[in-house]
Amino acid sequence: MENTKECRNEHSMNSGWIYRKLCDNWKKYPRYLFSEIEKKLDYILIRDTRTLHPPLTWEVNRNYIEKSLREEKYYQERVKDNKNPPHTEFFMLPQKGGVEYYLIPYGSNFLLTYENDKSDFDFFFALKLLVTDEMKLKTFLSHQLAANFSDDFSQYKEFVDIILIKYNEFLANNKIDVIVNKFFQNIEEKENQIRRVQQPKQKKVTIKKTSQKIKKTIPKYLEDIIAKKDIAIYLDALKKVEPPVIDNSFHYRLGERQKGAVVAWVEVLRQKGKISRVNDEILSGLLNKKIKGLNLSTDGRTLRNLGTTAYNKYHNAFLDLIS
Repeated sequence: MENTKECRNEHSMNSGWIYRKLCDNWKKYPRYLFSEIEKKLDYILIRDTRTLHPPLTWEVNRNYIEKSLREEKYYQERVKDNKNPPHTEFFMLPQKGGVEYYLIPYGSNFLLTYENDKSDFDFFFALKLLVTDEMKLKTFLSHQLAANFSDDFSQYKEFVDIILIKYNEFLANNKIDVIVNKFFQNIEEKENQIRRVQQPKQKKVTIKKTSQKIKKTIPKYLEDIIAKKDIAIYLDALKKVEPPVIDNSFHYRLGERQKGAVVAWVEVLRQKGKISRVNDEILSGLLNKKIKGLNLSTDGRTLRNLGTTAYNKYHNAFLDLIS
């Protein structure tokens, strides 16, 4: 865990890097953060150290163990005075009745991931925002969007918005929220620009007035908005790409964060005028009904999430397959 390339990246979620940064500038930060982070690291590092490092034994390392136990007690007493640094550097974990010990530095490298460390990831993410230099915050946010959220912009933005609220007590008044909001605003502007470029220009249609009112019907099936003679061909494109998006029984085959493939398929159909114009909420429902297990969000926001990794991967393939 500690020797991975990602762990050495300063924009990764390395708990050791975060802890060391807090300690280097301890006078800038609330003291309670140090007891909170050490409490969480107790569990995280015990879990990691037991699998990676052999313990110290009393028989072989007695002098070193005794010295380390004295230092541990010294640090624990030192933090009680508010004039002193609020961190304790390491802790000793006795085993087998004190015959063996683990010496565990709080600054040990440990890579946290959103998928594997959900209970602690939000707290360490907030601390990372706090200790990262303002000039590097946007790079950190970009890195995490790809590394831990698979470029799922909507999910990532929702997560960070909650972070800013939940940890407002120590994130407020640091201009962090301004930088974060600007980061997401820039991405949204780029996505809107992509949508405008890719959106086909619609021809103006002149409708003669009649005395009868035209009743607008809401489509119930995907076949209602795509020509029935062609829909089989377009659906077949979802099976021909690699890896396939659906199987022969119209079951969705990709992961939760790869729905950009379906978004790319829809956008190509729109660009080539193969699909009638309906709002994204209705279209999401029709797609969910047609493709089993797709489960697009009912508000249609997934179909507005252009430019994801999956979208870019499949877009050109669908342009070639759909004529």
